[in-house]
Amino acid sequence: PPSEVLDGIRRAARGESVMAPEIMGKLMGQMTNPTEALTPRELEVLALVGEGKSNRDIARQLVLTEATVKSHLSHVFRKLGANNRTSAVAVARQRGVIA
Repeated sequence: PPSEVLDGIRRAARGESVMAPEIMGKLMGQMTNPTEALTPRELEVLALVGEGKSNRDIARQLVLTEATVKSHLSHVFRKLGANNRTSAVAVARQRGVIA
C-alpha cells in the first residue's frame, strides 16, 4: 500500500532500516561468513577446481557423476555471485574460503 511505501521512505531518510529483521539477519550472516553458505561438498569441489581439475577429474576423485559436479558448481556460482569457474575460484580466494 502507498502508506507503507511512504513510511519506508521516511524511515530510510532517518537512517533507519526498512528491511524486515529476519531478511537483514540472513543477509548479514552471508556477508560476515561467506563459507557458511557453501556446503562441505561444494567447498571440496571448489578447491579441486582451484587446483585446475576438470569436472571429469573431480567426479572420478570424489566418486560422483559429472552431472553432480556440475550441480555443485552451479550452486557455488550462485552463492558466490560468480559466472564461471575462474571467477568462483577468484572470489573464494579473495574471501579466504579456499587457499
